[in-house]
Amino acid sequence: MRPKLLFLTISVLDTGLSVSTIGKSYYDEDFASNHPIYTMDELIHVEGAGGYTLPYLGFIIAKILVPGEKCHVKNISCILLIVPDVFYHKLVPVLLGTNALVSVMKQLESTYGVRCIQRADLNTSWQLVIRCLNLHTKTFIRNDGKLCVVKSASSDKISLPGNTTITIVRSLDRKINVNCMPMMQLVSESKLPSDVEIVLGLVNYDKHLQTVKVSLSNHSTSTFVISPRSVSYISVK
Repeated sequence: MRPKLLFLTISVLDTGLSVSTIGKSYYDEDFASNHPIYTMDELIHVEGAGGYTLPYLGFIIAKILVPGEKCHVKNISCILLIVPDVFYHKLVPVLLGTNALVSVMKQLESTYGVRCIQRADLNTSWQLVIRCLNLHTKTFIRNDGKLCVVKSASSDKISLPGNTTITIVRSLDRKINVNCMPMMQLVSESKLPSDVEIVLGLVNYDKHLQTVKVSLSNHSTSTFVISPRSVSYISVK
């Protein structure tokens, strides 16, 4: 699956969007003959603001070129979801989300170093995007590599019989306000017994999320009592 041609177009750089999209009519007009549509309905479910489902027809692989006389960042492959047209697509047919923007930032830093914004002679839009992404990265590092800590929302002890799975509600603490779909994992300081595991799953994470359902599995034949304040965490990995 190799991108074949490079087209120049107007796009919005959206650090609050985790996927990149292209309007169907614009795809039909300029991309259809050289960029085949690949389907992955069974692999990804996209939700927009407010929890509504974002429909898409498939995806293409295109290339990103960062404008600028001194900028040599180009040919960065990017997945674009093909979405039904709305009025906005007539003005701006492409939205670039963090799946593309982070790749560009990494390439800029690899090519120009930590002062890539100045050395690459980026325009104002790209400068603001890279600064925003750098701020998110520093915040993430200061939070010990966690989006947030997930603590028990109950002050009562929880009984977990052997060879069973239960689902409990936990509250979020030390949140980083981003929109993404991360995986939940245990922290090293978790107080859960070694035979108790979190059922892996993706979390639709955003700044409005206050609680999350956590499924715990006991793989032993013994009954464990889980004390309040035992913690896990949500990781971007």
